[in-house]
Amino acid sequence: MNYFISESEPEPEPIPEPIPEDLELDGFLWEPNANSVRIVIPASLGHWQLHVFTLNSHHILFGPDHSGKGCSGNVEYILPNSGAEWAKLATQTCPKGFPSVMVYINTNELQTNGHNSAGWRIINPTKMVLGDKTTRLQPGQDK
Repeated sequence: MNYFISESEPEPEPIPEPIPEDLELDGFLWEPNANSVRIVIPASLGHWQLHVFTLNSHHILFGPDHSGKGCSGNVEYILPNSGAEWAKLATQTCPKGFPSVMVYINTNELQTNGHNSAGWRIINPTKMVLGDKTTRLQPGQDK
């Protein structure tokens, strides 16, 4: 009787999805899921406090959260509720009924805006926001 040990061919490694050229790998992330929202603050923005406000009237919807204090890498927050629920909460809380929110951090170091803070506009909390290009508050907008 002959016993052949057949060596199966190794499975090919999966081909990663192409990364868009304008994608900021060390950038901000707002990622709504079915029951939560994942927020990632990049390591380049060491911070000690996070809030989520209504965009229009700055009513506090979440925070202060100090769990990012002293972290050296990207800091990930998992907030309860879906993006739609955050939009609904913002609409109910804000006198003018806008569903938009703002993620706001107090940073350890002075930023280019002249303050120890950074913030991002989340116009539609049900959609993913990645990076700083269109959502990050600019100098004079986060006082």
